[in-house]
Amino acid sequence: MRSIILSLLLTLSLYGASEGPLSPSDSVGSGCGAPTLSNAADGLDADCGPTGEIHEVGTFGFAIPVGATINGVLVEFEAICRLCEGGEENDINLTGVGTCTGKAYNEGGSPEPPNSTTYDSVYESLGGASDAWSCTSLTETNVNATTFGVIATAGTGVDSAEVQYDHIRVTVFYTEAGSAKRKAMVL
Repeated sequence: MRSIILSLLLTLSLYGASEGPLSPSDSVGSGCGAPTLSNAADGLDADCGPTGEIHEVGTFGFAIPVGATINGVLVEFEAICRLCEGGEENDINLTGVGTCTGKAYNEGGSPEPPNSTTYDSVYESLGGASDAWSCTSLTETNVNATTFGVIATAGTGVDSAEVQYDHIRVTVFYTEAGSAKRKAMVL
């Protein structure tokens, strides 16, 4: 029994914890129609495009423990790109956590929004358990704040193309403060 508990504690301390995926409760858009429609996976879309239109979602309601170290952020989205011709680049970035290095997804590349008129219920993923997006202020305080969010910038480059987001969700991976200390005491 003791070895099972020890194994479980070691596993938890090595891999940390996560919270999510959580959906936003707030969405705004600069040129995107009905931005709040990306708050749930319901087939109703926030329409963005052509080039340069911005879709921002936030107020995820994270409750990461005080003092935790953020290890990574996973952003998942269900989207389609209508009338895209391939090679279009769209940028996804984090907001409210300092300056970050955004991620791009490309139509015709990987990952990509499908060029169709229906969703396949498959989420495209950017980031991950150990990807902190090179953010300068990725702290538990900032992630828990209502200003933490995701910005999607349409960059289709095709006047008639549009990216439609059905759902955007986020998972945050972290290590609680003192995990190494607890680990050493158990050993």
